[in-house]
Amino acid sequence: MVETAEVIRQVLARGDGLDPWLSFPQRASCFGFGPNKSAIPIGALRLLWAAGWPWSQPCPSCRGTLHAISFGGLLSAGGAKSVCTGCARSFFQQIGGLGTMADLVRASPLMGTEFQPTGMTFGGATTSDGAALRSALGMAAPLPGAGKSEVFNCVVSAQGADSSQLNELQLSDGDK
Repeated sequence: MVETAEVIRQVLARGDGLDPWLSFPQRASCFGFGPNKSAIPIGALRLLWAAGWPWSQPCPSCRGTLHAISFGGLLSAGGAKSVCTGCARSFFQQIGGLGTMADLVRASPLMGTEFQPTGMTFGGATTSDGAALRSALGMAAPLPGAGKSEVFNCVVSAQGADSSQLNELQLSDGDK
């Protein structure tokens, strides 16, 4: 997840200098944004990251900052996938089902803004390879097949997990 951590660092460093509607590279968000129900834009992520838990929080591995890059779920299982800008480790935080995630989104600073979600997919995801964002950042396009198998560390508790509560979780293509 080194590349994803670098994308996050550059998005944060550039601030408002990037088109806020550029889609972030991810494969697991169940929410769509804008009139075309597109993948999560960096403008929405910036608002969420500024709001704290569960969108940003201390990394249980290095105490850097975890930034959520996608979120969603099924009926009883769901949460947020986050990447640390310090150690570049990635985590999945089980929070609750898609309904719980929708409640968190409805309580988020996205509501009432241009980044308010316009759709939600049950059992699927609104994805992006982030090619336009990578281009705007001067980064190379992803390699064909990149990101098809990712390892996320699983944070078991809802908040404040420490490194003793981590488990390796291998996600297959069907899980993303």
